[in-house]
Amino acid sequence: MTDKNMHANPSKNRTPRHRAREFALQGLYQWLLNNEPARIVAANIRSAHGFDKADSDFFSALLNGAISTSVELRESIAPLIDRSIAELSPIARAEQVTTPTLVLHGELDETCLSAQAREWYSAL
Repeated sequence: MTDKNMHANPSKNRTPRHRAREFALQGLYQWLLNNEPARIVAANIRSAHGFDKADSDFFSALLNGAISTSVELRESIAPLIDRSIAELSPIARAEQVTTPTLVLHGELDETCLSAQAREWYSAL
């Protein structure tokens, strides 16, 4: 999608809590991929287009809760996978994504090349 106002399903009426879940998931991906502190991730996500329509408190609870319990979450799923979580690339985990995901990519992003962003988008 090239228009930042477009949604994968434009007829879908998304509530503020629904939007908060989408933004929290994007924040978790950013946190996992960039290893940035939660406060930096939250600030980046809060500046994203459309965040003003999300439930900000719910977003914070989801993002901070998932990050603060990440060790416990990883330990609970470790017996269910055939290698460590660190060895799984985000592309390998794409098939597990069930939440609508907005892929945003900056032209000058040096961490994730545009080809990688397109691969992620296609994998979803």
